[in-house]
Amino acid sequence: MSCVIAVLVACSGGARSSDVAALRRRPLVLPSLTAGQPCPADSVVSQPTPGLGQMLGNAPVRPVFGTGATMAFAPAKNYGSAIWGGNKVIWAVAPDVRTDVLIRGHQLDGDSDIRFNYGDAELLPDLVLDVSRTASSISGGWRDFPTATRVQRPGCYAIQIDSADRSDVLVFLVI
Repeated sequence: MSCVIAVLVACSGGARSSDVAALRRRPLVLPSLTAGQPCPADSVVSQPTPGLGQMLGNAPVRPVFGTGATMAFAPAKNYGSAIWGGNKVIWAVAPDVRTDVLIRGHQLDGDSDIRFNYGDAELLPDLVLDVSRTASSISGGWRDFPTATRVQRPGCYAIQIDSADRSDVLVFLVI
């Protein structure tokens, strides 16, 4: 499967609402799996800047899972939740990304959604990266946005990353 990777980060205050609304109107186009089909997880790992570790993919926005191409599943109790586990994910954003980014996704081998943020009361159905409010910059101008990606169970997941001029899909395993 050929999927391009791009990623998103959490910031809610400064994103221009009209830009984000336009991104949310884009259809969510994720691959589908038939029963018993293996997960077509992306395996390209890159490290364009040593300050952020290994990133999944080579698009302008990429997740840093800490374990290469898979996200380790931390149980819901680690988040004070009854159902939403997940893990911390750092979203790495290339220096040339200048517009809002939207990340959404779903489980491919089940019916679980993906949510973002730490506490259950604040779980978000999508993640907005407002690059105009960049908090930190790593070597080479890359920016990092730490957040939590939350799921209900391990499995095969896909995320669509939308920006003004592109949409990228990333498929990964949660184990």
